[in-house]
Amino acid sequence: MVDMEGVLDIVEEETGQLEVEEKVRPNDGDPKWTEYVLDKLENEELYEGFPTVDGLRRVTAEVFGTMIQSTTRLLEVPDIKCTKCTAEHTLVVNKFDGNQVTVNAVVDVVKEYVQPPYNKFIVAMADSRAEGKAYRRLLKLKILSAEELQADDEDTHVLIDPQVVIALTNLCKRQDLNVLKVVEKYGKYKSIDEVPKHVARTILKAISNHQNDKKEFSNKKFHGFDPNWKN
Repeated sequence: MVDMEGVLDIVEEETGQLEVEEKVRPNDGDPKWTEYVLDKLENEELYEGFPTVDGLRRVTAEVFGTMIQSTTRLLEVPDIKCTKCTAEHTLVVNKFDGNQVTVNAVVDVVKEYVQPPYNKFIVAMADSRAEGKAYRRLLKLKILSAEELQADDEDTHVLIDPQVVIALTNLCKRQDLNVLKVVEKYGKYKSIDEVPKHVARTILKAISNHQNDKKEFSNKKFHGFDPNWKN
């Protein structure tokens, strides 16, 4: 019988490298599932910590199954009398376990609630938001897609929500940053739940910029991601 532990020791001595055990795949819907999917995304497939449709489309084929159908149907189109666009996106996927899954998602986009210049493209916006929502439902993610983000974060009375916490955790994990130390830079809060949502989005932007220039959080006091930071 071959002593595999001894073989691994030899490989380590010869290469000077340790083999990193592949992360165990949780079942879709498990508490660790959203984190697992986000870890599969490349940095450019995230927008301030939120997954883009392009990223979700690619990861679906990697962790979920084969795409059979991905189509958008416009249920309501804007005209002179109506400034709303309603879109429905349908996904049909053959899962790796042999089951076929169909998911539908419907979104409304109202021109008056969209900031310029994007209010000129509400049909395209409704299309992309519906697709993002459909992938989020398909993958059972506990975080919005980037395309679904709303421009409501300037309201100082709105507090951080669980989806923003997930995005913040994911970005800090990728950049090896201490979540609590990063948050403290933008104010003193007794808990993460007291952070205003518009402040949290400012922090997400800063971490995303740090990914490129490494200046925003260059001080070592911000370094060292703690996976148990919420405990």
